[in-house]
Amino acid sequence: MSNANHVTQLKRGAAHWNKWRKKHPRIVPDFNGADCRVCQLQKAQLSQSDLHNNDLMMADLSQADLRRANLSKASLRKTDFSGSHLTAANLIEADARSADFSRAHLESADFANANLAKAKLIEANLIGANLISADLTEAILIKANLQGADLRGVRFKGAIFTGANLKDAQLNEDCRQYVQQAGGSF
Repeated sequence: MSNANHVTQLKRGAAHWNKWRKKHPRIVPDFNGADCRVCQLQKAQLSQSDLHNNDLMMADLSQADLRRANLSKASLRKTDFSGSHLTAANLIEADARSADFSRAHLESADFANANLAKAKLIEANLIGANLISADLTEAILIKANLQGADLRGVRFKGAIFTGANLKDAQLNEDCRQYVQQAGGSF
């Protein structure tokens, strides 16, 4: 269960949250199961936060620091993560349909079994990311860097890979052929 004080501080906005975090640097924020729909959290400092199972649908987390955050099983539909830092974040089984990860730092992020259908991953850095069995149906991965990413079992139907880098990526042969036809390079 989430810490009610942490949720209250967060809902007051990113500027307040960041000041509060500076005063309490040793606290590990816990928002497990909290409802943060439509929260305005641009540039929020949320690294290592527990956002597991949260409802962050349509929240603005653009340019937020979410490194090593736990977003597993979170509702992230239509959430704006553009320009955010999600390096090594846990997004296992997250519902990120139509989310915007454009220009986001997603190095070593874990998206296993996540739903990224219709997500925007334009120029996203997914080096070494785990996307095993993720749903990328109709996702936009224009100029995304998927170097060394694990894409085994991913659903790609209708995804756009124009200019995407998939050097050393792990994927099934039928997926490899689809990605090449959709504009990706190895």
